[in-house]
Amino acid sequence: MLSLFKNDKLSSCQEDLSSLCELVIVTLGSNGSLIVNKNDVEIIESIKKGKIIDTTGAGDIYAGGFIHGLINNCSLKKCGEIASICAGQIITQLGSRSDIDLKELIK
Repeated sequence: MLSLFKNDKLSSCQEDLSSLCELVIVTLGSNGSLIVNKNDVEIIESIKKGKIIDTTGAGDIYAGGFIHGLINNCSLKKCGEIASICAGQIITQLGSRSDIDLKELIK
């Protein structure tokens, strides 16, 4: 946030984030993620599925999980939870392609 808004406190950036677009997702690594939708903020906990081996692809699969939730008409909170589950799984293996069926994991 410091480089984008010249502010190092995420809580102070909500209005700035909301001014960019209607929906903003901020990933925070092991601290989970935030979904900012207009004036509402959802805090999504990180979901660890095991020992962290490789974070390659975690952001991409988070985005994919979130979009999967959106196109299936899930709430924004549920979209974030799906995304967190997917990211939490991918970091337990080497590489960015899941070695398990993520559809089964997010049921």
